[in-house]
Amino acid sequence: MLRLLLSVLLTAALCAPVWAQNVAPTIASLSNSQTVTEGRAVTLSVSVNGTAPFTYQWKKGGANIASATLSSLIFDPVRRTDDGSYTVTVTNSAGSVTSSPVTLAVTAATAPTGVS
Repeated sequence: MLRLLLSVLLTAALCAPVWAQNVAPTIASLSNSQTVTEGRAVTLSVSVNGTAPFTYQWKKGGANIASATLSSLIFDPVRRTDDGSYTVTVTNSAGSVTSSPVTLAVTAATAPTGVS
């Protein structure tokens, strides 16, 4: 009887349905690199596949950005100092993935010409 019970439990553990397993995150989509004029609003975003919940950490030049822990990174307004290369690391209980870099190029705003 004990062997039968152990056999049933082992079989159940090995044949657990896929929906019951944690799946590490993978990047489904990521914002493209962009060139924007300072003072405008710009958003970098990522969407992922895998088992929720996810945590997010955006980085600029490899350094964590404080409080940038959502699936989107919003610059409103974007400043020249925001110019750089950004990645995001997404983590869940099964693992983590880091995106490829996204370049944000910020150009100087120019004053309108011909205004008196």
